[in-house]
Amino acid sequence: MWREIITRHGGEITNALHVSTLAKVSDGYTAGMIDRVCATVLTNSRKNRLDKNPLTAEEFVNPLSKLVPVFKEEEEAYPVRTHKLHNGNGLPSLSYL
Repeated sequence: MWREIITRHGGEITNALHVSTLAKVSDGYTAGMIDRVCATVLTNSRKNRLDKNPLTAEEFVNPLSKLVPVFKEEEEAYPVRTHKLHNGNGLPSLSYL
């Protein structure tokens, strides 16, 4: 995911960028959060310096650390709440109206 989003924002993947490290430290973060981090890091000014200073994982870690990850318990609980809210048939439950 990191490779795709970084390149979409105009970044370049080189040996200096340890994408596997980013994948490990971003466990629990959504694709939207990762996209936001890449947009924050890959400013026009930063993209203009890529040929002299390749991207590193460290550049992404600080902005990522400012976001709150989605914890596994929350992710697993979401379908349960949706099911209860809609009675499992796509229609609102009368108990919630």
